[in-house]
Amino acid sequence: MLLQFRLKNYRSIHDEATLNLIASGEKRLAQSNLLPTGLKKLRNAARAVVVYGPNASGKSNLLQGLAFMRSMVAESATSLQLGQVLNVPPFRFDPVASQQPSEFEMSFVVDGVQHQYGFSLTAERVLSEWLRVYRKAKPQQWFRRSFDETTQTPVYEFGSHLRGSRKVWQDATRPNALFLSTAAQLNSELLGPVFSWIVDKILFFGPGMLATSDHTTALLQS
Repeated sequence: MLLQFRLKNYRSIHDEATLNLIASGEKRLAQSNLLPTGLKKLRNAARAVVVYGPNASGKSNLLQGLAFMRSMVAESATSLQLGQVLNVPPFRFDPVASQQPSEFEMSFVVDGVQHQYGFSLTAERVLSEWLRVYRKAKPQQWFRRSFDETTQTPVYEFGSHLRGSRKVWQDATRPNALFLSTAAQLNSELLGPVFSWIVDKILFFGPGMLATSDHTTALLQS
C-alpha cells in the first residue's frame, strides 16, 4: 500500500512535491473511500487520489517521477552497464538546480509494516540511498548510503536489523545502480520483499496505455 511519494528537482518540478494518500480524520464516506493500513498511527489511506491543476503545472511529471523511481529499482542492477548515464533530467530553468541531484522517496506498507525508501542521483551516479523500517514507533535505519566527494567513494552505514552478506552486496553495487536492487538480485532475504513491492505494485499507465483485461480481472478478484 502506497502512503506517500515525494520528489524534488525532476523535469519541471523544482521544489519538493508530494503525492499523499494518507487519509485525514474525516469519517464521511470512509467505508467506500478509505482502506485500513493496519498501522496504529496512520490508520487509513485513500483508495484513490486525483491530481489536478493548469496545463504545464507538472501533473504528468509527478507521475513520470514515480514511474522513474520504480524503473530505477527494477533495472539499475541488471539492465544498466558500468558507466552508463542515467536518464534523470533535473529542473533546467535554474542554473543551480540543474547541477543538483534529483531526489525520490516513497513510504509504503509491506506485510503490515511501514517502509520509507529513497535515493538521490545525478546522471552519472547515485549519491545517496536509504531505507527506514517502522516495526516499532521509532524507525529502524536498515541502511544509508552516501557519497564522499573528497575520496570519490561511496560510504555505507548499516543497521543491526539488516542481516545478510552486506559487504558482498556493497562491493557489488555499481555507482549507477541502487544498493536495494543489487542486494535483492543477490538474494537478500530481507530486502527482497521491499524490492518486489516497488517493482510489482507500482504500475504506471502513460498516455495511450491501457491495462490488459487479465490484469483488471486479477485486481477485481483480489
